[in-house]
Amino acid sequence: MLRLNVLLVTGLVASNAWAQQATPPAPAAAVEPPKAVVSMEEPRPGDHWTYEVRDEISGTVRGNRTNVVAEVTPTEISVRFKVEGSNNNEGINVYDRSWNLVDARPWRFSPNDGSGIRTPLAVGKTWTFQTSNVNSANGNSWKTIGYVKGRRPGNRDDQGRDVRDVQNRNHLHGA
Repeated sequence: MLRLNVLLVTGLVASNAWAQQATPPAPAAAVEPPKAVVSMEEPRPGDHWTYEVRDEISGTVRGNRTNVVAEVTPTEISVRFKVEGSNNNEGINVYDRSWNLVDARPWRFSPNDGSGIRTPLAVGKTWTFQTSNVNSANGNSWKTIGYVKGRRPGNRDDQGRDVRDVQNRNHLHGA
């Protein structure tokens, strides 16, 4: 029995020494270097894009919203929109240079509506916003406090929908 124990201890010590001398295994997955930051192109008059407006339950297309950049200044971007379908509507929205909505008549957002982006975008990045919204047609005003959390770069899911988390506390004031 003593021989067996000596043999067992010797085997353990030898295998331990051999394991310490072995070359370390290669990393399971090489860490991917961060991708270079890609800056957004500057908007230009005439830039345009179209969205299909869909019923979220049935998937039925309810209309199309076409947006065309009408004017770009050092502080604002004016976008003409037209919605065709079950809810025909058209007008002009004014955004700041970070694509926060500032004016969507009859609503005016001060300093903005908080829906824009803060670069560089990153998964899990959050930011807070506060806004006062005034409806010039009926005198209603809203105070909104919230935060935005980006879930994916570009804040879009696989279907192109906005996936930001916004939690608002709205207070109606006025008429």
